Amino acid sequence: MNLKRKTLIIMAIIFMVATTPLWADPVISVDSNSIEDELNTGDVSEHVLNVANDGDALLRFTIEHEILQEPDIDRYSRILRGTDGAVGPNRDDAGDVLREYDVGQFGYSAAHGLAWDPVNEWMWVLDGEGRNNGQDRLYALDPENGEMVITANVRSREVVGLFYLDGVLHVGTFWNAPHCLFRFDTDGNELEQLELPVRPGFVTTDGEHLFTHDFDRQDGIIHVYNLDDLEEVATIDCGDALDDSPFFGMEWISAHRGGQLWLMGRLDGEDHTFQCHIDDEWNCELVQDFATPTAYGGIGYDGEDLWLGRRGSGTLWVIDDGVAGWLSYEPSEGEIDAGGDMDVIVTLDATGLVEGDYSAELTFHSNDPANPETVVSVDMHVTGAPDIETEWAEEIGFPDVIDWNQAFEDVFRGGPYDIPVMVSNAGTA
Repeated sequence: MNLKRKTLIIMAIIFMVATTPLWADPVISVDSNSIEDELNTGDVSEHVLNVANDGDALLRFTIEHEILQEPDIDRYSRILRGTDGAVGPNRDDAGDVLREYDVGQFGYSAAHGLAWDPVNEWMWVLDGEGRNNGQDRLYALDPENGEMVITANVRSREVVGLFYLDGVLHVGTFWNAPHCLFRFDTDGNELEQLELPVRPGFVTTDGEHLFTHDFDRQDGIIHVYNLDDLEEVATIDCGDALDDSPFFGMEWISAHRGGQLWLMGRLDGEDHTFQCHIDDEWNCELVQDFATPTAYGGIGYDGEDLWLGRRGSGTLWVIDDGVAGWLSYEPSEGEIDAGGDMDVIVTLDATGLVEGDYSAELTFHSNDPANPETVVSVDMHVTGAPDIETEWAEEIGFPDVIDWNQAFEDVFRGGPYDIPVMVSNAGTA
C-alpha cells in the first residue's frame, strides 16, 4: 500500500469519527411551553402538544401535573350542590390499584379509619384492633417512603371512622361504645368527647358538617350535623341509590363537585366503592361504582387518589378514583424513535366549575440527559353564569304560584301582607 493510499484511509477514518457521534442521546422537544384558554362553565376544549425527538436514540417520557391555582371554592361545597352533577370526564381505570403499603411489618393489622393531613402530607390511620389488647392506635404514614411518622396509643373504646380537620383528629365509635365523637391532637392526646344522639360509626366532614352513619341500624341513612352545635340539620337516604347495599366507610371530597360522597360497601356479594352526588336538598344519586379490594374499614383521599384499608389486614391500598378533573391529557407516557414525533391531547373541562382562574403545570419527565424535565404551563379562565332560584312555602303554592289567600285568612285591599321568599344563586358566578 503506497503512502498516498494510507493517507486517504487515515483521512477517511478521521472524517468518520468527526461526523459520527460516539454515543447517541434522545433530545426532547415540545412545540409549546404554555396553554391558555378562556371557557364558559360547561365548555370543554382540547389542545395539541407535539412532542418530538430531535436526538439519535429512543426517547421515553412520562407526564405528571400539579395544580397551582383554583378559585377559593367554598370548602363546604355549598355553592356546588346546585350544579348539574357533572364532575368532568371519568377515566376507564377507576378502581385500579396504584400502590400498596405494607403496614403489617410495623405490627398493624387493621385500618378502621383513614384521614389525610394536608399540612404534613401524611395519611393518618386508625387501627381499631385494640379492643383485643386494651389499646387502639393512631399512626401517621409518610407516603413518600412508607414509614411511620407518629404513633400513639388510644384507650380502646370500640372505635371506627376517622377524619382530620384543622389539626384535630376525630374518631367515631360502634357497638358497645358510647354515643360520642372523640377528638385528639396529632400527638395522640385526647382533647374532648362530643356526645351525639346516634353512635357515630363511620364519620366524615365537609368542614362545616359532620356526616355519620348509625352503626346500630345499618339502614342506609346518613345523619348530618352542624359541627358547631351538633344539631342535626338533615339526613341523606342512600338506600335507593345503592340498591340497599350496605356500606361500611365513607369520605366526603369537596373537590369532586359532581360526586362528593364516597362510600365503601358491598354490591351483589362483591366489595365495591360507590361515588354519590348530594344535591342542595340532600338527595343522593349514584355517579359510579367499581370493585375494590375491601368493603369494610377506612377510606381516605390524598388530593389525587383514594386510599382504602381493611379490618384484619396489614395492607393499605391506593386506588384510582376514575375522576379526571378539569385537566386531563392523553397519552400520559410514550416512546418516540429518533427523528419521530407524537401528539399529546390536553383537555380542559369547565363542567361544573365556578368562575375564576385555574392554573397548573405539566411536567414531561424524559431520558433526555440534557433536559430531563420540560414544563408546560396551563392557564384557564372560567366565566360562570348566575342561576337564580326562588322558593316559598309549598302550602301557599310553591313552585307554581304565591297564593295570598292560602297564606292569610282574610286579605283586604291596601293591607300589608308579607310572604317570605328565599332567593338564592345556584349558579357558578
